Amino acid sequence: MPVEMLYQGTFNNTSDLTSVRATMSAIVSEIFEERGGLIDIAINEAIQNAVQYGEYGTEVNVKAAIVNNYRFVVRVGNRGPGFDVKNYLQRAKQQSWDEEELEESGRGIMIMHSVFDSVVYNKQGTEILLMKEISDAVYSSSQMVQLVHMLEDASSKLS
Repeated sequence: MPVEMLYQGTFNNTSDLTSVRATMSAIVSEIFEERGGLIDIAINEAIQNAVQYGEYGTEVNVKAAIVNNYRFVVRVGNRGPGFDVKNYLQRAKQQSWDEEELEESGRGIMIMHSVFDSVVYNKQGTEILLMKEISDAVYSSSQMVQLVHMLEDASSKLS
């Protein structure tokens, strides 16, 4: 199973959060072009949830990769207390997209489930794995590696 790592980072402050979001947005734009808007939003929601619900100052880990040359995979996790995944998902199935009924908390998870082909949580509710096929996405392995290096260079110059 060939895995091409596109991004791997750990952060624990808001200035790094901005850089991670920008990097992930650029990767999504490169792979999915104009179809990447909702994918980008879903990834940002996963990252924001890890920041918001993790313990204060806890590291957030973000990884993005291409698996088997056709699947875009993002893993986001923290070392916080997590949440009761099974209970939450049962409640979420009962919610609708009706704006009046939709709780403020939980919209991001609904977006992730609607945008990605597969959404998997660990038992503790501290890590999420998002998977999406990129069969018709514009993708070149060498272009992605160049983009990631360019973004890392730009990010390090800002620090």
